[in-house]
Amino acid sequence: MNELTNEQKKLFELLLEVKEICDKNKIDYYLCEYLLTDAIQEGKITGTYHDFSVMIKADDLDKFITEVNKKENRELEGLFNNGKFPGTYFRYVAKDTLYFPIYRK
Repeated sequence: MNELTNEQKKLFELLLEVKEICDKNKIDYYLCEYLLTDAIQEGKITGTYHDFSVMIKADDLDKFITEVNKKENRELEGLFNNGKFPGTYFRYVAKDTLYFPIYRK
């Protein structure tokens, strides 16, 4: 297995926390996009992406938000708390980290 980058290590830590929250609260969740492909084909994080997508049913979202709010140094970011958020999804983040994508041409 290739060595994970620092970003991938944090990504994996956050993914395990999402799994723990969902398992503890009987919330169904589904891996999607590149993360699902990695899980199925490789069994590890192989991409160079810096985020992951997990789907949770809208009916379970309140339970998920409640549990995230109990965790120290974690939060959900979305339109409900950031009017300039760029979409109708949420980000589960560690408050002590920063990821700012810089694109070069």
